[in-house]
Amino acid sequence: SGLYSMTLVATDDIDDVVPANFYVSSNYPNPFNPSTQIDIYTNQQSDLTVNIFDAAGRLVNVLINKNLEAGTYSAKWNGNNRQGQSMPTGVYFIQVMSGTEVSTQKLVLMK
Repeated sequence: SGLYSMTLVATDDIDDVVPANFYVSSNYPNPFNPSTQIDIYTNQQSDLTVNIFDAAGRLVNVLINKNLEAGTYSAKWNGNNRQGQSMPTGVYFIQVMSGTEVSTQKLVLMK
């Protein structure tokens, strides 16, 4: 037997309507355990990057790093780092970058 662990990420286009503005929803649920989700609305084709940082500013995980069409996307984080290890309870930050737009929000992981 073995252990299989991975970060869950969804970049499925939710609908075909192009949003009027760049917008990132609050993550839900927050606080979270075992996973949290955000919705991202981009109004132009661009590189979309979604990063997770710990409270000290260290990069924990990269959820999305792709060039995507304008649209609505969803990103989920299951509380693991890039190596698939579970992160401890604490405050984390999610940073979403699309073109010149940037949004940063606080996440709370509770175990």
